[in-house]
Amino acid sequence: MKRIAEMMNVPIIMFPDQSGVMDAPMTGRYEIFLRAGQQLMKSNHLVTVKI
Repeated sequence: MKRIAEMMNVPIIMFPDQSGVMDAPMTGRYEIFLRAGQQLMKSNHLVTVKI
């Protein structure tokens, strides 16, 4: 998806589905999402694509 968007010169922000993530680091605390990432306020979008 990122490569196709770059070829069309379209800026995108991807929000992955985190529901099945099993490869997160063992920190001793349960966290659904890692701290890094994109703020939801920046996701003002025209189109949503679900694969």
